[in-house]
Amino acid sequence: MAIRLLVDRFFKIFSMHGIAIYNIPKILKDFNVTIETIGNDQKVVEVVSDSMINFLAETFNLRKTWIQSGTGLSHVSFQCYKELDKWFALMQQKSTPITLKMFFDKSILLKPDIGAESDKQTSN
Repeated sequence: MAIRLLVDRFFKIFSMHGIAIYNIPKILKDFNVTIETIGNDQKVVEVVSDSMINFLAETFNLRKTWIQSGTGLSHVSFQCYKELDKWFALMQQKSTPITLKMFFDKSILLKPDIGAESDKQTSN
């Protein structure tokens, strides 16, 4: 039963982050994970190590205890609502490079008052 739960959490880590099963070996190549490994529950259990757990925790912002036992919350959370400087400080603590992607409507740059109460047009 414990083996099944560990294997389920292993795959859940990737699925909840939008990573397809066939891409797992690419992410875990440093841990000698292959397609054959992820096709066999026993091999998955054998390949999971402390260093892999540390890697998964750091990469996906997960709690190690959740990965190991399934107890508690899965993700480490922090509050930075409307505090961009606090968010940047937390991101600088990460050991891996971070890419920030922002998506916006270019028309807002051209007309910053779009959406203001005085604007009578509806904008998406």
